[in-house]
Amino acid sequence: MKKELIEKIKSSNNQFLKKDLLSLYLKKQIFFKNILSNINFLWVKNEDESNLSKIIDSLKWRKDIFIDENSKDIYYKTRSVWCTYCTLWQWCTVVLSYKCHRDCFFCYEETPLTPKVIIDPYDKKDMDNIYKIIDDSFSNPANKTLAVTWGEPLLFIDKIYEIFEYINEKYPWKHKRIYTTWEFLNDEKLQKLKDLWLDELRFSIKPWEEPNIALYKMAKKYVKHVLIEMPIMPYTKDYMIDILTKIDNEKCIDWINLNELTFNNLNKEKYKQNNLFLDLPSDEKEIYHRYYDISKIEIWVYWSKLLALELIDYFSNKNASFFMHYCDLDTVSNHHFLYKKANAKNKKINFSQITKYWLHKILRVYWNIAELEKILKENNIFSYYKTNSYIDLEPNMHNLFKNNDRAIIYKNYDYSYDVDFELLY
Repeated sequence: MKKELIEKIKSSNNQFLKKDLLSLYLKKQIFFKNILSNINFLWVKNEDESNLSKIIDSLKWRKDIFIDENSKDIYYKTRSVWCTYCTLWQWCTVVLSYKCHRDCFFCYEETPLTPKVIIDPYDKKDMDNIYKIIDDSFSNPANKTLAVTWGEPLLFIDKIYEIFEYINEKYPWKHKRIYTTWEFLNDEKLQKLKDLWLDELRFSIKPWEEPNIALYKMAKKYVKHVLIEMPIMPYTKDYMIDILTKIDNEKCIDWINLNELTFNNLNKEKYKQNNLFLDLPSDEKEIYHRYYDISKIEIWVYWSKLLALELIDYFSNKNASFFMHYCDLDTVSNHHFLYKKANAKNKKINFSQITKYWLHKILRVYWNIAELEKILKENNIFSYYKTNSYIDLEPNMHNLFKNNDRAIIYKNYDYSYDVDFELLY
């Protein structure tokens, strides 16, 4: 908030306006303090939009490239149909445990070797909860896919067998996929998973690893679709071209899913050691729109998206045997915004407009109520909400009060009027 605006609020004779706005200002400062404390000593650098626009404009002319209207979802030839269900929030995800034998710096679990959040698949209570999640999800017939993920699911493969048996009996034909590394698979386990109708295996490759070609070929004998899904680490173009060329030459993978690398408030030191920059929006309003009322804050990593698009450009020009799909942060986090969208519609306030960020916007005017009602009556406006200190109106009525510096328009984020605003002059 600008200094002159603060002074203007302080000089107002309307104590209700002054109290509310100064309270909002304090909350806003706390919010930004929390954001900045999360990134702490990490570097910030914004992606050059002209570079992104240049490569996207080039890809748009290609018949084998699909780019959505927001340039968020981009793929070569096609993508897994189950990625489509993901963007529509039509999925069920099962977490057997957060435990993993690896310790990747970009993981969303702070200590995967000894996770802080304990889910024990050998505990009946935890397994009953997993089955409840499945039943609740598939009570909606639009949900067509089950994902077993997080940690390393194959550490508990016997429990995966049990879950698949349950799905096959109660919800036949639901698509089933597993996210895994590679260390715990063999022919016997793959045959068992095939018998239980596993549809898709998604392998991860940690930066600087070599692809396990033999394993991918073995998996292809048993599983219909085999994918690689990995975050794209900046400064790894030569490495990525090398490993993907090896995969292409062996024709052992159906899809390559390139995920945008993000910072999730963990392992700050390792991000620093890898010379990674955060692509945090420079505009305060955009930061507010993106991160307010979001439970899990994720921040773009500079150059991850650009490199992913360069790889799609490179391998599509080579007519690669695999399909490629770029999944950016907004797509991955789409369920957050779908949740906000549902809340915005379910909790719509009288006289509010729903914004493109699925938040509420109203016009609240602090003034002499009797005088204000007189103005509204003169303009044939009889639909509004009145209290002793203000009146709420639809935002498009602000022109009635353009010359009244006590009129205030609120952009409401959490359905209780407590975030952003601007004075009208």
